[in-house]
Amino acid sequence: IDVQATLKKKLDLDRPVADVVTLPFDAQGATIRQVATMQSGFPRPYNAVADLETEVAKDLGRTWTIADVLEWVKDLAPLGTVGGPGKYNGTNYQVLSQVIEQVTGKPLAAALRDDLLGPAGLDRMWTQVGEQPQAPLAIAVDPGTGIVDVKSGFLPSRAAASTGNGFS
Repeated sequence: IDVQATLKKKLDLDRPVADVVTLPFDAQGATIRQVATMQSGFPRPYNAVADLETEVAKDLGRTWTIADVLEWVKDLAPLGTVGGPGKYNGTNYQVLSQVIEQVTGKPLAAALRDDLLGPAGLDRMWTQVGEQPQAPLAIAVDPGTGIVDVKSGFLPSRAAASTGNGFS
């Protein structure tokens, strides 16, 4: 399946994202296009990154789901306003991952492998945690953060990798 062609056929970018996926916070009418261009005004976890790292460090083997991450950020302050100037916000990636999964009917890792990584011959790139990286792997530079588990096979750990990627 060609993810790009499928999305183009099945998805109106000017449709409110909340019509496509369920969110634990008010999307305030943000469209899929606004989410993709970082103009959603969604809550931003990076203002509380130390708090998230503390949670991640409690169980490095945990796989955080998209729902877990969105639940965690739902009460945080929004970053900007819907339709305002674009401001980088990782919450948008979590939501877009849900959109891709909903539209393609495939997990994000499979959709990216089939449409992007596989055709490009990128055999040494993985979408963690939907795919397991294969050795040899780089080792995290700053294991003092508490989120690194060098024995897990994920970079920097299963829990940290899953909070930064969209997996349901």
